[in-house]
Amino acid sequence: MKVFAIAAALSVAVSEVSGHYIFQQLGVGSSKFGVFEHIRKNTNYNSPVTDLASTDLRCNVGGASGAQTTVTSVKPGGSFSFTLDTAVYHQGPISLFLSKAPSHVQDYDGSGKWAKFKDFGPTFSNGQATWPMYQTYEAKIPTCLPNGEYLLRIQSLAIHNPWPAGIPQFYISCAQINVTGSSASAFSPTLSIPGAFKETDPGYTANIYNGFTSYEVPGGSVVSTETVSILILMLIIRSGIANFHGIVKPLLIRSNMKSLTPILGALATLCSLTSAHYRFTSLVVGGTNTGEYVNVRRNTNHNSPITDVSSKDIVCNAGGLSSGSATKIATVAAGSTVGFAMDQSIYHDGPVIVWLSPAGSSNVTTYDGSGPWAKIWELGAETGNGQIKFPASNQAAFNFQIPSCTPPGEYLLRIEQIGLHSASAKGGAQFYISCAQIKVTGSGSGQFSPTVRFPGVYTGNEPGILINIYYPVPTSYTIPGGPVAKC
Repeated sequence: MKVFAIAAALSVAVSEVSGHYIFQQLGVGSSKFGVFEHIRKNTNYNSPVTDLASTDLRCNVGGASGAQTTVTSVKPGGSFSFTLDTAVYHQGPISLFLSKAPSHVQDYDGSGKWAKFKDFGPTFSNGQATWPMYQTYEAKIPTCLPNGEYLLRIQSLAIHNPWPAGIPQFYISCAQINVTGSSASAFSPTLSIPGAFKETDPGYTANIYNGFTSYEVPGGSVVSTETVSILILMLIIRSGIANFHGIVKPLLIRSNMKSLTPILGALATLCSLTSAHYRFTSLVVGGTNTGEYVNVRRNTNHNSPITDVSSKDIVCNAGGLSSGSATKIATVAAGSTVGFAMDQSIYHDGPVIVWLSPAGSSNVTTYDGSGPWAKIWELGAETGNGQIKFPASNQAAFNFQIPSCTPPGEYLLRIEQIGLHSASAKGGAQFYISCAQIKVTGSGSGQFSPTVRFPGVYTGNEPGILINIYYPVPTSYTIPGGPVAKC
């Protein structure tokens, strides 16, 4: 019996050691490089770092030097990816960081400042959290990153063993990149590693098993254009050239241009570390990301929003009504969970709404969305204590259920996030929209009610669309588009 017990214990130990993972391949654009090509090879194999005070937290054990690692060139706004040896299976967030080398990145130990520019966090639905546990993570190089050599760092923070009984685990890799073709001139990261993560961080100490309804990714906020907007506002106010009524209101600057010169000069050096906007690029079926624009109709609007609610572009975004023939159809079962993944996290506050429209006798690849739409899921706001919070912010994936009563057939599955940061004036709300093409299977026979039409459901005057979310702080929030449909 003692032998059996020891063998069982060893089995568990071996499983725990062999069961880890490592980010080992970098991709840039359409190119995917070899294992540890342009990625610093660590000496920790696939084991995690757990010491928050250790310099190993930067680029893993043995990752302080990049002398044996080559450097690859990237363009601002260009896509890149990190691929692991096996898919992530420990719950926790994924985060991306950048640190500019003083000179050659191969000689840089990461002791300078870092900036976090993307988080992959959990989504919450029906009392459950879904984590983005993939084998490949895709993102874009910030568009305004100045030329130079950088460490590009990815980490998976595994919190499956809740603190303090367990110790969170950091799975880390650093790639070496050279940014070229940029016109930006300033880069102001603020984080130190170690130092960015503390034992008191809610995202570090979170217990994901008991009463887990929200999550804040540790390591500070993702730097975004909102940071730049605040800096602009502070500069203008301190210069005394604008009278500001309320907290957020369009500025009418009536001033001598000479007084603006130092401000404009300062603004020219500001650099946002987030691409201008964001997109829902991929469908998630059975927990698997099916790839960018495989089942999601590609738009011609890049990552820009729609603001005219009377336009046909409100259906599936600009160009989304004509790209169906180039888009594949995903098969999903009624009652199953599906989702949308984004190219970066949401950083404009606002709700997320999901809609479903049957193609009828048409093939969904040619369906223009002119039929009825049923709202099947929504994520709104939390208000109270003088605050309004939108849980969708800082999320990059959303999962929901296809109603079990959905009849078999082909459908457009539409997701929208409404950015309300400029919604105090009519036409200021921003709609970030994508449509996926799905074929629903099963024995559902319900009829959705109520249903709406796009365009038509929104006038732009709805209290959930025409709203100042800053001042006075709303005490309640009504998600536009009516109630979630039933069938």
